[in-house]
Amino acid sequence: MVKKGGITIKIPRSKLENGNVYDKVKAHLRKNPKDAYTTMGLMIELFGANEKDLNAPFKDWPEGMPSLYTRIRLSLEKLKTEKLIDSKKHGKAYFYFWRESD
Repeated sequence: MVKKGGITIKIPRSKLENGNVYDKVKAHLRKNPKDAYTTMGLMIELFGANEKDLNAPFKDWPEGMPSLYTRIRLSLEKLKTEKLIDSKKHGKAYFYFWRESD
């Protein structure tokens, strides 16, 4: 990895994430229509994020986790816009789930 002034310039292609976050989130929610997930729950279940690492301020998360969180959140927003999923606030968090067909 090459960084200049704290900005990542390049990384080897072999380090790039395989697969599309949007497709993985969509497939997971479709396969589990009876469950609802938070963004961090999807990070843990789909991408193997460590719960202990995520139980810290955003700025203290391991490298790559904040951008993964953002990619998952944007995927959820897109799925919601496409009316494939719904969300509901429960406590302090929003939970996302596959939309029941009418």
